[in-house]
Amino acid sequence: MARPKLGDSETTRLHIKITEDEVEAIDTWRFDNRIPSRSEAVRRLCQIGILADNELDGIVDYADEIHHGIERVYFDTVRSVDEVREKIVNLTGDELKALDSLFREILRDLTDASDASEELYTMILGVFNGIAPFAESKTIQEGTTKSKEAISNTNSRLNEIQKSREQAEENRRLVTVWSRMTPEEVAEYHAMNDADQDKFLEQRIEALKQSEEELERLHLSKEEKEK
Repeated sequence: MARPKLGDSETTRLHIKITEDEVEAIDTWRFDNRIPSRSEAVRRLCQIGILADNELDGIVDYADEIHHGIERVYFDTVRSVDEVREKIVNLTGDELKALDSLFREILRDLTDASDASEELYTMILGVFNGIAPFAESKTIQEGTTKSKEAISNTNSRLNEIQKSREQAEENRRLVTVWSRMTPEEVAEYHAMNDADQDKFLEQRIEALKQSEEELERLHLSKEEKEK
């Protein structure tokens, strides 16, 4: 019985030398994906690599376009919110607080979307920069070195983005806590020493965080029930 064809074209035997580490990586991938043989795993990995190399360039460009589009929406919204705030000085205290709370929620959602798009774009670009050296370098050793450097740079950038998001979230909560304080609480705060002030704000911020997490759980629970 003739063996089944491997593809549309004729087959050819390819002899290559690879390192033990590469063999181990191929076998690990093979077993994880239940591929019947090592040669079949190598063929599939080649197809994956060719597809990634052909398609990633366009995906990176599109991700960049989406990310900058979201950034433009964010900054345009911030500018619009500031303009509206200047025109609502005639509102009562409660109405002004309610509207300001709505503005803060809108800006928070847009900030989250902008941060998430930047993080996703950075990941996609990192994969592209990690793959490109293998095609562009003179030797595979040079490609490996450049690929590792690109991935390291991507991870560093992702860590920076995460720290920036955490700092922005902390600042947002601090502003929210301060805006909700009564005049009496503000006076009490200013009468404290530095250590007590820090403790006071930390407690208020933690309470706000727990409140927001509880609201998020209730929101998700409601969405699940509505499905």
